[in-house]
Parts: sequence; C-alpha cells; structure tokens
Amino acid sequence: MTVRKKLLFSMLALILAFGFLEVVARVAVWMYHPFGRINAIVMADPVMHHTYIPSSSPKGLPYTLHINSQSWPEDHDIEQRKPAGVYRIFMVGDSNTQGYVDPQARWVTIVGKELNKRARRDGPSKTRYEVINAGRVSYSPLLYYLHIKNQILSYSPDLVVINVDMTDNIDCVPVGVNLSHACARTAAMVGVFNSLPQSVPANAGSFRRIDVALRENCVVGIPRHPTCTSVATTNLADRVTNAVQRALAEIDARTGMAEGGAGIPPASGVLSGRDPRQGDGPFVNEVILAAGGGPGTFCADGWLSLFTMGNAGMPFYDSIEIDELHHPIRITARRIVPDTEGAGAFRGAPGILTEFRPVGTDVETRQ
Repeated sequence: MTVRKKLLFSMLALILAFGFLEVVARVAVWMYHPFGRINAIVMADPVMHHTYIPSSSPKGLPYTLHINSQSWPEDHDIEQRKPAGVYRIFMVGDSNTQGYVDPQARWVTIVGKELNKRARRDGPSKTRYEVINAGRVSYSPLLYYLHIKNQILSYSPDLVVINVDMTDNIDCVPVGVNLSHACARTAAMVGVFNSLPQSVPANAGSFRRIDVALRENCVVGIPRHPTCTSVATTNLADRVTNAVQRALAEIDARTGMAEGGAGIPPASGVLSGRDPRQGDGPFVNEVILAAGGGPGTFCADGWLSLFTMGNAGMPFYDSIEIDELHHPIRITARRIVPDTEGAGAFRGAPGILTEFRPVGTDVETRQ
C-alpha cells in the first residue's frame, strides 16, 4: 500500500471516529441534559426572540412539562378576559421560574395554593388568586420586558412578579472579585431600590418582597470556603446593580436607571510608596479625587459624584491641597469634561478628567 493510500485510510478512520463520538455526545445530551429535549419545543419569535411551541409537550423529560396554547408552562389555557373576583398574578422569569420538576412541586404552583389557602383561612373571601407561570427557558431581562409588553399586559394582570435569577453565571474564580453571599444579594437589591421612588422604604418589609436566586460556588452567588472575596463590594457588585436597574428601566419608563460607572478608577485608587519628605518612610492610603458619574434616572439627571452604584453619592471628594500635603504627589487637573453626558430624557452625569503625578519618588496605584 502506498503512503498516499495509508494517509487516506488514516484520515477516513479519524473522520469515522469523530463522527461516532459526535453521535454519542448528541445522544448523551438528549438523555442527561434537559435542555436538549426542551429545545425541541422552542421556536423563533420575531418580537420575543424565541418562545415555546403552543400546545406542546417534550418527550423523555424526568418531569412533566406541558405548554398551553399561550406558550406558557401551564396545563390549561388562560382566559384573556379575567373572571370576576380573580386576582391575577404573573410570575415572569426564565427556566428557574418555569421549574424543572413536576407542576405540583414548582414554586409558582405552591405560591398560588398558599395564597388561596390563606385567603380561606382568614375568613369568607370572594377573591380567588390565579398565579400563572410565565417562565421561559433562556429568557433575559430584556425578554421579560418584551414578554410583559407584548403578551402579558393583554391578560389584565393585577400583579407581575419578576424573579432576579443570577444562577446562570460562571463558577467562582481564583481571585478576589467573587461576591460574598451578602454582596450578591444586596447588589441586586441596590439596583431595585436605586430605581424606585423614595416613598418605598428601604427596610426589612420591602426587602422581603425581593427574590434573588443565587447558587453555590458562583462568582455572583454563594462562595465556598476558601474562595476569596476581597473586593466583593465593588467591581462585579456594580455590574450586578447596573444590570438590575437597566432591566427595570426597560420594563417601565417610570422606574429604573441607566448604566453607571463600574469599578474604581486610578483617581480613586490606593496609593503606596515611600515619602522622601518623611525620611523615606512608607505610606499607603486611598485617595478619592474623582470617580464615575451617575446615570440618568426616570426622574432626574445623573448625580455628578455618584462614585459607584453601591456608594450612591455618599463619599466626599478629597481636597486637592490636603492630598498633596499627605502624599508626595502633584495634582495638575480635576475638571468636568464638556459634552460627555449620557443622552436621554434625563442625562447622565458628565465625565471628570483627573491628572496627578508623583513628586521625587515612585508611587504605585491600585484600584
């Protein structure tokens, strides 16, 4: 056999081997991964990107799932005209809201049963609670908005509940940006309360109305020891807050905020080095010369010195003279940059330009 034929046979064998592995992988996904079978009942939608095929039921799932004619995971159709005496609640979300268990074990079903049980227990009531599962696999906050606007509102809901699900993020990473459990929950809650009128109090009663879904060993979830969370109060926390408040703004123009600055710039970094004015003694300190301006809101322009989403305008900017006295630096500029505001009905705050340099030594800056 010639060398050329040997190469051809070898290539053919490799192609057949990879083809066999591909078949095995696809079968494994179908058998062990629920998404592999759920995707069989997902169809493209020109408005909401994708939805479920009406009146369908995927086969081979480890639980029962029926999609009604409105493409919701309910075993019955919902009357568009709300019956008298019905308080209609829509639970909007993604697969976490839909549930990967039988209908009777889904949290949406349990909420409906409990509400009606308590209504009967509290005395004669003509009100019946109708809790509708409107979760759809792989939905995002923007798709929640489109779902509510283009379908759910036509069913006259009395209440729409949105589940803030942060479980679909990467696992914890071997650096300090992971959020602690407290920071993950409160970062989402900051986005909610930043976006609501001041008449809504930030107290325990309001906190209980917010459901934040987290998972263990997630970079924005519940870390496992010995995961490092040394900078959990900034960076990713600001990005979580931004995502929540932007989602609220997309849902209703009377709430929410635009996206604000995330992280801490060098102008608010930690300076360290040796000060020749103090016998070359070491120094380390955080300066707050400037930081990101605030985003536009539903009722006001952005706050110039918001700093970060979690700080929400509470820090004060340093005095230039005091910082130059305390550190071997020269601050040559701190000014607002013209025409840098974010556009909108209410504009975002303009950017701030800050320039500083070391004097007679080396200075290291860490954000």
